[in-house]
Amino acid sequence: MAIFGFQYPRSLPDWSSDDWITYVYSAFGLQTKIAETVVGHTFVLGTRYEPTNKNERLQALNAGLQEGAKNLAKWLLDNKKVTLPYQVKVVDCC
Repeated sequence: MAIFGFQYPRSLPDWSSDDWITYVYSAFGLQTKIAETVVGHTFVLGTRYEPTNKNERLQALNAGLQEGAKNLAKWLLDNKKVTLPYQVKVVDCC
């Protein structure tokens, strides 16, 4: 049962996919963090992409968050018969 029909929206530039899924689930209070997990980014091998213009990235990310939250709300109702209130955060940084 695919919720979104894709891993992340292809309209998102560069590294925005992690932010997208985090913010979509957190809009419903469904995002969790495992306290014992620590991730260290060393950039020893560099990056896989050149960062996109910040304004372009934020515009695409915020549009994707609205659509993602609507899709998750619909999936929850259709598949779990649950309606959860949600509030999508407008991301304005980084």
